[in-house]
Amino acid sequence: MAVDDQQAILHYNLACYWSLAGDAEVAIRYLAQSFDIEPSYRDLAADETDFDPIRNLPEFQALTGAAV
Repeated sequence: MAVDDQQAILHYNLACYWSLAGDAEVAIRYLAQSFDIEPSYRDLAADETDFDPIRNLPEFQALTGAAV
């Protein structure tokens, strides 16, 4: 696994954690960083239940391109 791949999954997992922990701002920041490293993670985020707590936020929708 390349370093960028490891960093992308680390940021993605931290975004999941902070979403579940109730800190949307930090979750969005980590999620954006994961997308910057690995844009295909947008596809993962669409079905990730860990993001249910922040899924309806405009910031999440803008970042993922999702409309609820």
